[in-house]
Amino acid sequence: MPSPVDLGRLRHAPRILSLSLGVWLPSAALPQDPGPTENAPAETGKLDDQKVARVGSWIPAEDENASPVSIYNAERIAKLGVTDVNALMQRLPITSQGSLNGNNGGNGFAAGSTGVSLRGLGLNATLVLLNGRRIAPFSYGDGGTITFANLNSLPLPAIERVEILREGASAIYGADAIAGVINVVTKQDFDGLVLKARYGNTFNTDTAEQQYSITYGTHSKNGKTSLLVVADYLQRNALFNRDRSFSNNSDQTGLSVYSQELKTNVFGYNLGSGTGSPGYFRVPRTAPGLVDTDFEGSNPNAFVRLVPPSNTDGRARPGDYHIRDVDITLPGAESDRYNYLQHSQATPDSQRFGIFSAFDHRIFDDKMTAFGYVQLRRDNERLELAPPPMDLNGTGAGAGLPIGQSKLIDGFEFAGNQVTIPATNPWNPFGTDIKAGAYRFVEAGNRVTDVLSHTYNFTGGFRGNLLPEDQLSYETALNYSRSEDEVKADQLDLQRIQAALNDPNPATSLNLFGGPGYRNNPATMAGLRQATKNRGATEVASWDGRVFGGVTVPVWKPGKLQYAAGAEYRNERFSENPDKLTQAGRVVGESSKRVSRGDRSVAAGFMEGIIPLTGPDWHVPGLYRLEVKAAGRIDSYSDFGSALVPLVGIAWRPINEDWMIRGSYGQSFRPPSLRQLFNAPQDALTGDVVNDAWRPNDFWPDLPIVTSGNPNLQPETSDNWSIGSVLTPAKVPGLRLEAQWFQIKRRNEISPRSFILGGNDVLAITPGSYVREPYDGESDVQIDPQTGTLAGQLISLKDSYINVGSTIVDAIDFGASYDWKTETAGTWTFQGEVTKMLSYRQEAEAGSGYSEYLGTVTGFDGFPEWKTVTSLTWAYRRVQLTAVANFRSGMEYADLLEDYTLQVGSFTTFDLQAGFDLPWRTRITVGIENLLDAAPPRYIGEQGESYLSAIDTPFGRRYYFEISKRF
Repeated sequence: MPSPVDLGRLRHAPRILSLSLGVWLPSAALPQDPGPTENAPAETGKLDDQKVARVGSWIPAEDENASPVSIYNAERIAKLGVTDVNALMQRLPITSQGSLNGNNGGNGFAAGSTGVSLRGLGLNATLVLLNGRRIAPFSYGDGGTITFANLNSLPLPAIERVEILREGASAIYGADAIAGVINVVTKQDFDGLVLKARYGNTFNTDTAEQQYSITYGTHSKNGKTSLLVVADYLQRNALFNRDRSFSNNSDQTGLSVYSQELKTNVFGYNLGSGTGSPGYFRVPRTAPGLVDTDFEGSNPNAFVRLVPPSNTDGRARPGDYHIRDVDITLPGAESDRYNYLQHSQATPDSQRFGIFSAFDHRIFDDKMTAFGYVQLRRDNERLELAPPPMDLNGTGAGAGLPIGQSKLIDGFEFAGNQVTIPATNPWNPFGTDIKAGAYRFVEAGNRVTDVLSHTYNFTGGFRGNLLPEDQLSYETALNYSRSEDEVKADQLDLQRIQAALNDPNPATSLNLFGGPGYRNNPATMAGLRQATKNRGATEVASWDGRVFGGVTVPVWKPGKLQYAAGAEYRNERFSENPDKLTQAGRVVGESSKRVSRGDRSVAAGFMEGIIPLTGPDWHVPGLYRLEVKAAGRIDSYSDFGSALVPLVGIAWRPINEDWMIRGSYGQSFRPPSLRQLFNAPQDALTGDVVNDAWRPNDFWPDLPIVTSGNPNLQPETSDNWSIGSVLTPAKVPGLRLEAQWFQIKRRNEISPRSFILGGNDVLAITPGSYVREPYDGESDVQIDPQTGTLAGQLISLKDSYINVGSTIVDAIDFGASYDWKTETAGTWTFQGEVTKMLSYRQEAEAGSGYSEYLGTVTGFDGFPEWKTVTSLTWAYRRVQLTAVANFRSGMEYADLLEDYTLQVGSFTTFDLQAGFDLPWRTRITVGIENLLDAAPPRYIGEQGESYLSAIDTPFGRRYYFEISKRF
C-alpha cells in the first residue's frame, strides 16, 4: 500500500525488513532501478531505523509487530523467474485450493482470467490491493457469481514489492479480507532509463513467451517533482493438452495409479465426453424405421439410444446402428465416448500490454506532497475448446421446451432450446421426430473465444506531516478503478440449426447422422454461424482520508502511543450485457445469460492503535518489550446494513530484540457479492454430483442448473486466530527463523443450495424446481411425486443462493533464512518457506458435523498437507546463481466406482538461474524451469483430464533468456 509518509523517503531506506517466513523472503535493498546490480546480497534485520508502512497496518513502523506480513521485493521475484503476478502467487506455499491459474482450458464463466486463494478459502476470501487501494474485480464471476481481482491486470514490470498479510484484516481494510490481503506496491522513485527483453520456450513444444519493458524515471532539478513511466508487453503461445502425454487422452483405461488400501496399482476409466461424432439419438422403439430390427418394440414409452456407424455418410440403415454405450470401464475403441482433450487447450494464447505512470510533487516541503498514478492495461486471452457439443433436448432452463416457445422464471423469460430432427428431414432414417440425443459438430472446428480485458486505475491525492517527528501525518486520495471485459466468439445458432434440419432438400439440409469424416454442404454450415459479443464491466470509485502518528505521553514511560484513524467512502457497481443470441440461449454448448446489473455504496470509519506496555528501560525480567495492537472498523452498506469488526494482537519480546512472540485475534467479513445479490437467472452446472432420489442408478456430476441472485443474503463472517515466534539472533547475523499457527473459522457461507446439500435433499425439498425427460423404459425407476409418473432422466435443476455451512482451516507457516558472507567466496543465501496445513474441515449445515478434506483432491484441485519453496543463491562480484526447489505433498481421492481410495503423488520441480553483470550497465539472465522435466503425477478424475491442472504446471522443462540495459 502507499506509504502514509512521503514516498520519497523510501529512497533513503536501503533495507526492507523480512516480516515473516511462512511465506517468507529476506529483504533486499529497495530496488531504485530494475537494471543491473552489483549483486549485493539480501540482508535481513531491522529497517535501519526507517519507518515504512506495510500491509496490515496504517501505522508506519521501524520493525514488525503483531501482524504476520511477508514481503517479496523485485529482486526476489526476479530470482523465481516468473513473468506475471499469477505465476508468483502460484509459487507461494500459502496459496492453496481454489486459486485460478489459467490452466483451465477455457472452461468456466471466468475463463481468460487468473485469481488467488489464500488458505484454500476461495478467490473471494482474499483481498487484493494495488498501492493499498481496491481495484475493480474481473467482470465475470467464477462459477457465475464469485468475484475476484484478475491477476492478469497487475503490471509485474512496474512492481517494487508484493506484501502479503497472512491473517484476516477486515478491521483494517473492511470486506473480503477473511484469508488475508495481498498488496501490490508499484515503483515510485526512479532515475534513468532501463530497457528489458526476455524470451522463453519449452524444449519440445512451441509455447514461446516474449516480454519487453521500458522503465523511465526522472526528477526535477530542485528535487521536488518526480515522474515514473513503465510500459510492458507480453506475448505467450498456447499449450494444447494433446502436446503432453499426461493430458492428451480422456480415455484413462490404460492409466494406472496406486491404491494405498490395495497396495497395488489400479487402472482408470474412460472419462471422455458422452457427446461425440457420430452422435446418438433417442428413438422410440415404435418408430417406423425400427421395424424388423433388433430395436423394435411395442411399448410407446420405451426408447433406445442409437449411434450410427462411424464411417457412414448418413445413409446407414437403422439396423446397422448400435445401442449407445458410454460405460466408463470400456476403452476408446469399444466406447462411444469422445476424446475432447485432443482438441482443447491447457493454457491460452496471451497478449498483454500496459502503461503505468506515477508522480509526486512536494508543495510545502514535508507538509504537503501531491501524488498520483495511472494504470492502463489491455489483456487478450484466446481460448480454444473442443468442437461444440449439442444436446438435442436442450440444457438449463430451456431444456425440453422447443425453440420458439418460452417460459418465465423469477420474472425473466427463458426461451426453449430443444432441437427436433423432424421425420421430414431427408437424412432421418427413423420416420419419426427425434427430440433427444446429442451430437458434436466436429466439422465446425474448435470453439475459439477471445476474452479482451481493459483495466483502468486512477489515483490522486495529498499526503504530508502536520507536526514534526511523525506526531501527526495525513493522507487522502480519490481512487477510480474500472474493468471492462468483452467475450467474443463465432458460434453455432440453435435456431439456424433447427431451420437447417427442417429443410427438405438433401443438398442443403443439415445431416446429423454422418460419421466424423462426413461433411455437410459448406454453405449450410456457414449459415449456422453467428458472431456473439458479451460485455461486462465493474467499477470501484472511492475517497479515503486518514491521520496517523505517534504521541509521547509524559506519564507513559514505555514509549510512544502510535495511532491511526480515518474514513472511507466508495461506490461499487457491475453490469453484464450479453448479446441477444446468448440471452435467448441459442448458442450451442453455452449457457444462457440475462442482462444483470447492481450497485452499492459503502461508508466506513476505522481506528488503530499500538500501545507499548513495557520497554527496555524497565529491566523487567521476561518483559523486555511488550506492546498491544488494537483496531476496529465499522462499514455501513446500502444493501444489507452494517458490519463492526475488531482486531487485537500482542508483540512480546521477553528477553531482548532477538526473540519475539506474537499473536492476534480478529474478526472479518465478506458481504454477498453484487452478483450474488442481483444476478438475473442464468444457466450453470452443479459442479457436484446430484444423486437422483427416484432413479437410484443415476447420478449427475454436472447437472444443468438455473441460479439467480438472492437479495436477502447476509455476510459471511470469520474468527481469525494466530500465534507465532520469530528468532533473529544477533550473535548469528543473517539468520532468521519463524513459525506461525493460524486458525480461520468462516461461518454463514454463501453457496447454491445444491452445492451444499447434495442431490437427494435438493430434489426432495425443492419440488417443482427440476425438469425431466419423459420416462425412457429403464428398470429400477420409481414414481416421481412431482409428476406422479415414472421418473425420466433429469434435465435441469432450479436453485438459489443461501447462507449455510462453515469452514475451519488450521495451518502452520514455517520459514528459515540464512545469509553467509565470506571474504573470498561471495555471499550464500538460503531461503525456505513452508506451509503445513493441519486441517481443512467443512460443515454443510449448522449442526450436521464437519468433514475433513486435508490431503484430499477435489476436481482438478486439492488440499495438500505440505507446500514448500526453497532457494539457494550464491553471489560473487558480477555473478549470481540461484537454485529453487518447489514441492507439494501427495493426496488421495475416492475411486469413481469402487470403495477404495487412490493416490496422487507428490510433485517436485527444480529451477536454475544465472545472472551476469556486464560492462556498459548491462545484465544478462538465463534460467531453466523444471530442470528434470518432471511430469505432474497422474490422476483419475471425473472429467478425464489426468493431472491436477489447478495446482500442477503442465509445461515441463522450459528455458528463458533476459537482457537489460540501463542508460
